[in-house]
Amino acid sequence: MRAVCFPARSWTSGTSTRSCNPVARATTPNGSWVYTLYTRNPGSSLTFVHALNAAGRSAFCIDLPSWSPGEDVWEASLRLSGNTLFVNAKDGTTVARIDTRTLEAVKP
Repeated sequence: MRAVCFPARSWTSGTSTRSCNPVARATTPNGSWVYTLYTRNPGSSLTFVHALNAAGRSAFCIDLPSWSPGEDVWEASLRLSGNTLFVNAKDGTTVARIDTRTLEAVKP
C-alpha cells in the first residue's frame, strides 16, 4: 500500500482512512529509508510502521500484530539490524519483526 501519513491527522489510501500518532523512529545509516511507528489512536492496540523510501520518494504502511492488553505502545522503540527492523516493547521484548527488503511484518 502506498500512502503518505501526516502525524495526528487522517489520511486515505485506497478505501481506508487512518488517524495516526508517531511513537518511535529509526533511519538507515545513509538516510535513504525512514521507519516510523504509529498508533492509530491514543490508547489503541492497533499499530503500523510507515516506511518512507526517501531516496525513491515512495511510502508504505505495514500493519503490525495487535499489542497485548497492558502493553504501553508509547514506550515502544524501533531498532534496525541488517535487513530487519525490530519493534520492541518497553522491556525490550520484540513485538514484531519487519523484513526491510519485502516490508513484511511477522510476529516473533
